[in-house]
Amino acid sequence: MCKNLVILVYPTSTPMQQQEEILGKAIYIIAKAIDRHSAIVFRNANNERQVVEPFVLGLQKGTNNCILKCYRNFPIQEYDNNDHWETIEIDKIHGLQIMPVRAKSNRNGYDKLQADVEKVIACVSGYERVFA
Repeated sequence: MCKNLVILVYPTSTPMQQQEEILGKAIYIIAKAIDRHSAIVFRNANNERQVVEPFVLGLQKGTNNCILKCYRNFPIQEYDNNDHWETIEIDKIHGLQIMPVRAKSNRNGYDKLQADVEKVIACVSGYERVFA
């Protein structure tokens, strides 16, 4: 029998810490996909499956929310359409995965990407000039 036994109880992570951990993993996966020019798949806040080509990951002006500027082109079309550009709030997606689909490295309409991005975390090479 141990008379001087001390039991240390470590606190479990809080919901805020869990959310930050999830967000950190999502940022890592998206940055990796951008670097590889790969498409990604995820479920949005409405649990709808989305496949997009990620172009810019950054912080949104005014809110500092982490956002993704991406191009939705599935089913694949031959031409670029400015209506296919989307802004996704990273904390509202789940089930994020890199796909074995190569994303285009250039899309029409990229000049509008910087409109609400304050700080760039990752972007497709060649797009740096937009944020200079």
